[in-house]
Amino acid sequence: SLDWSYDQNRGIWAIKIDPQNTDIVYTATTHGVYKSTDAGETWVQVLDVPMANDLVIHPDNTDLIVAGVGNLGSPNRGIYRSTDGGMNWTELTQNITQDFQGKIQLNYAPSQPDILYASIGNGFTFNDGASWLCRSTDFGANWTVVNQEDYSRWQGWFAHDIDVSADDPDQLVVVGITAWRTTDGGQTLGEEAEGGIGPRSPDPG
Repeated sequence: SLDWSYDQNRGIWAIKIDPQNTDIVYTATTHGVYKSTDAGETWVQVLDVPMANDLVIHPDNTDLIVAGVGNLGSPNRGIYRSTDGGMNWTELTQNITQDFQGKIQLNYAPSQPDILYASIGNGFTFNDGASWLCRSTDFGANWTVVNQEDYSRWQGWFAHDIDVSADDPDQLVVVGITAWRTTDGGQTLGEEAEGGIGPRSPDPG
């Protein structure tokens, strides 16, 4: 059961339902990834790595799952991939930074779901901001860092995300403290909006 009490200091960050079988549900939690095969009545832990923040299921091949794991400097943080419905997982290290302290958010292109993006954040303060926008064309088996514009800034542990156009896999918006848009798969980012203390405002130190 995932009926955790407040005193246990546990939480659920994402719930994803298998699009081909609604009895199969995955959840990303502070204590790893759990899977249910009976629509949430019972749960089994399938990835025992702390601070799982997000996961995606390939809509056409639902045995393919990618999880973004880690936050607040937790151990073994990174991107993990399963090809057998969560039974086994592989941590992906090629071109994925190991130095981030924040969280990972994931999203795929609805029109071409093999194209997957990861937003990796770092910052807790004004002095340790960093962001990595990563792209995969094989649903997470291989990755490329396409941009390091620091859109998450000091909120890399909490407030950043990606949204991909329904029609064009190269058009997406990445948001954090500031919002940016790209039409070339992340190679170039154009700032759309500022939030909090924006990039052109004085750094309060």
